[in-house]
Amino acid sequence: DTERATVALIGDSHAYNFRMGLDELLSENDIRGIQNANTGCIPVYGASVIHEKSLGFFDFCKRRTQNTLDKVLNDEDIKIVFIAARWSFYTRNYRLGEVGNKGNIYLGTALDDIRSQERSEEIFKATVKATVQKFTSADKKVVLFGQVPNIGFDVTRCLFSPPMLENLFGDCQPSSKKDVLENQSFFY
Repeated sequence: DTERATVALIGDSHAYNFRMGLDELLSENDIRGIQNANTGCIPVYGASVIHEKSLGFFDFCKRRTQNTLDKVLNDEDIKIVFIAARWSFYTRNYRLGEVGNKGNIYLGTALDDIRSQERSEEIFKATVKATVQKFTSADKKVVLFGQVPNIGFDVTRCLFSPPMLENLFGDCQPSSKKDVLENQSFFY
């Protein structure tokens, strides 16, 4: 069947940043692809996001991501898997530019939910590596995208909020280059 997808783009909401470029590239080469992005969900096997203030969402997130990964893994027509995410979200325990205490973010596993940045980094390394190995063992090529630069503030909130509400939502100034690079340094 020539209509079957042979390429998959999976990830969290940041995977959408790569879609237009991939659409154009695939279209020019008469290749079909699929995309499945799960907002706030790390696109790897074996890791769970633990957020101190919204635990239930991430249980749902884990199941949904697992289903996505399994569908792509078991689809014999998919030969190339692109994986993209806001990687620093899962390793830095906070959102860059976040105002107020919205709770820390950690990675855990089925056997381990030790909540520390160091443990999140260890789990990140192990689960990304295991996920890539799982796909390559199924004869799929994997392209792991680096993180889209994090500008350090909520663009939507700053663009669409009236100026009089700026104090309510916090400062709409971007974080310093130093803070952004430090936030993303673990992945690179």
